[in-house]
Amino acid sequence: MAGVAPICALINPPTNWCRASLDGVQTMGTVIPVVFLGVAAFLLNLVLGRMISTQRSEIAVLKAFGYSNLEVGAHYFLFAMVAVLAGAMLGIVSGIPLGQAMVGVYGGYFSFPTLRYDVSVGLIAVAVGGSALAAGFGALNAVRAAVSLPPAEAMRPEQPARFAAGPFERIGLGRILPTAGRMILRNVERQPVRTLFSVVGVAFSVAILVIGMFMFDGVGYMMRLQFDVAQREDLSLTFNQPVSSRVRFDLGHIDGVTRVEPFLIAPARLSYGHRKHEVGITGLQGNGILRQIVTTRGGVQPLPPEGLMISDLLATELGVVPGDMIDVEFLDGAKRTVRAPIAGVVGDFVGISVYANIDALHQMIGGANTVSGAYLSLRSAATGATSATLKHLPTVASVASTAQMLAAFEAQLAQSLYVGVFFILGFSGVIAVAVIYNGARISLSERGRELASMRVLGFSRNEVAVLLFGEQAISTILALPIGCYLGFALAGAVAAGLASETYRIPLIVNPQTYLLASAITVVAALISAWIVRRRLDRMDLIEVLKTRE
Repeated sequence: MAGVAPICALINPPTNWCRASLDGVQTMGTVIPVVFLGVAAFLLNLVLGRMISTQRSEIAVLKAFGYSNLEVGAHYFLFAMVAVLAGAMLGIVSGIPLGQAMVGVYGGYFSFPTLRYDVSVGLIAVAVGGSALAAGFGALNAVRAAVSLPPAEAMRPEQPARFAAGPFERIGLGRILPTAGRMILRNVERQPVRTLFSVVGVAFSVAILVIGMFMFDGVGYMMRLQFDVAQREDLSLTFNQPVSSRVRFDLGHIDGVTRVEPFLIAPARLSYGHRKHEVGITGLQGNGILRQIVTTRGGVQPLPPEGLMISDLLATELGVVPGDMIDVEFLDGAKRTVRAPIAGVVGDFVGISVYANIDALHQMIGGANTVSGAYLSLRSAATGATSATLKHLPTVASVASTAQMLAAFEAQLAQSLYVGVFFILGFSGVIAVAVIYNGARISLSERGRELASMRVLGFSRNEVAVLLFGEQAISTILALPIGCYLGFALAGAVAAGLASETYRIPLIVNPQTYLLASAITVVAALISAWIVRRRLDRMDLIEVLKTRE
C-alpha cells in the first residue's frame, strides 16, 4: 500500500518515513503475492484433479497404446504450465505500467534526484519462476493421480457412490427437506473432500477481499483518532527558532484566535543501560485540550505533571516499564543530562513519541522558558485571515491547517489506497468466479448423463439447475464465515508485517467489510451460475445419453 507512509507523514513527519514507506511496499509486495499464488496453486490442483477424474478412459487408452507414466504426467503438467505462460505474458504487459504508476505516486512525495521504473530480467525471471513453482506444486498431486491410474482400472467407470444414509440424514435433517434438498444433501455427504476443497477455495476469495478492505478500516480509525480526538486545533504553527513562552500572550491577541497552547520539541537521547534511542520530546500544556495523548483504544491519556510518557514501542525497545529511571541527554542548548522517571506507557499508531509536561520539560532542560510552536483554536470565520496574518510574522517558520491536512490525506487515499484495493477486489473476484465456475462446470461434465436422464424423465430445466447448483450454493454459504475468519487472521499478519517505527496500522475490520466481502463473493457465484446455466440449457440430451464405447 504505497500511500500509507505518506499519509502518516502528513500527521507527524518522521525522519525515516521514506525508508518505512519502502519497507511497507516490500511487505505488501511479498504477503499479497504469496496469498494469491497459494490460492492459484490450490485452484489449479482442484481443476486438474477433477479434469483427470473425467478423463479416466482417455488416460487408460493412452497407457494401453504404450504411453509411459512420465509422458502422461508431462501432458497434464505442461497443461498447467501453459496457463502459467499465458498468465506471465499478461502479467508482464500489465505489470510494467502499474509499476510506473506506483513510482509516479512516490514522485509526488519524495525528492529523489532520479526516479524511474526499471524492469530487470532478474525481476521478470523471479516473478515467472515463482508462478511456475506455485503452479507445479498445485499440479503435482493431480499429476500423481493420473500416472498412478492402472489402465485396466481406468477403462472401467468409477465405482458408484455407496447409497447409505449420511450423518445429516441420520439426525433427521433429510425428513424436513424437499426431494431436491435431500438429493443435494446426499451428493454433498458422498463427496466430503470435494466439498471441502470447494469451500476452502471460495473462503480464500473472501479472505483476500477482507485483506484488501481492512486497510480502509484501519487507516480510517487512525485518522478519526488523530483529527477528532488528538489534533483538535485549527492551526499549528512552528517558529524558526525557540522563542520565549510569553509569545502565547501575543498570539492570543491576534484577531480570530480563541485559545493558544504552546508546545516545545526538545531533541534528546534516551538511555537505559546499554540501550539508547534518539527522539524528540514533546512538551505539552498540562491542562491542554487542543492536542491530547490518545491511546489505541481511543481514550485520552492524562499528561503526568512529572516524568515522561513514552510510546509502547519505545518502551519495548528500551526495555523499560513505568517507574524506571532513564538518562535523558538533551542534544541542543546546554546539552544537559538528567535522570527522569517513566511516568507511563501509551500505545499509539504513528511514530515513536515521548511526551512531558512543558513546565517539567523546562526544568529538565534548564535556562529560559522557550517554546517551539503553538496550537491555536480559531473562530470559524477567521481561519483564512488569521492564517495569512501568522504566515507574515518573521519568527513563524510554518503554519499548518488541520483541515488542509485532512484534505491532503483524503487526496492521498484516493490516489493510492483506492487503486490498490481496486486491483485486490478484481483479483479476488476472479478467484471466486474461477473456483465456483470450474466447480459447477466440472460437476456438469461429471453428472451430464444423470442430469440428461432427469430431463428425459420429466424434470424441468429449473429443477435440474437447482440440483446442479445446490451443491455450489452450500459450498459458498459455508465458505463465507470461514473466509471472514481467515481474512481476519491474514489481515493481522499483514498489519504485523507493515508495523514499523513510522506507523502501525491497527487490526480493525468493520462489520461492513465482512458484509461487502461476502456480497461480492455471492455476486461472483451468481455470475458463475448464470454462465453454467446457459451451458446446461443448451445441453444436447441425445448426445449426452449416448453410451460410450
